[in-house]
Amino acid sequence: MQCPACSQLAEPLLNRRRSLTGLAPVALLLALPGKLLAWLRAHPLPATGAGAATTAVAVAVAVLVTRHGEAPPPPRAAAVPATLSIGGSRVLPAARVGPMSRDVGRTAVARDVPVESVPADEGFWVGGGPGQRVWVQLRTSSESRVQVRPGERASFTGTVAAAPAGMPERIGLSTAEGAAELRSAGGYVLVDPARLTVH
Repeated sequence: MQCPACSQLAEPLLNRRRSLTGLAPVALLLALPGKLLAWLRAHPLPATGAGAATTAVAVAVAVLVTRHGEAPPPPRAAAVPATLSIGGSRVLPAARVGPMSRDVGRTAVARDVPVESVPADEGFWVGGGPGQRVWVQLRTSSESRVQVRPGERASFTGTVAAAPAGMPERIGLSTAEGAAELRSAGGYVLVDPARLTVH
């Protein structure tokens, strides 16, 4: 802005840009060469000054064209976090999952939670591993058609149910597969297979 030529051209360029938001690049490119030549004829400058003025105008045109000529990048889709919430409070992911006995009867909603392991035909763990997972039991009286595999992502809506003392043995969950962890949790999520999707 210390350059007389640049300071004289700055305000018209900025005003033109504000008033002709969408057409500024086209109008500027069409009108600028003629106006620049006329201005240079009316205000002769030494060779160094003329070169500086021409460079400044070229830079201004390049900036305007770049800003207005390029389409803005499309907005990024917000990443949907993999979560399991009970009664509106997030349970997964978590550093440690607490007892679930106090949540019995509440609604559990999962979105894309990772299936950690599937040690039973109609039940599986979701979460990050021992101490960071929740047991999901399918509500069915026979073998369901749903196939759940470790590493898949599960989304479902279910209800927290109390885990009776003998539940791990009844569903065939061994000590190595987390029987003690299910007993300690005191609860699990009961899900209708129709309300479960895996991918």
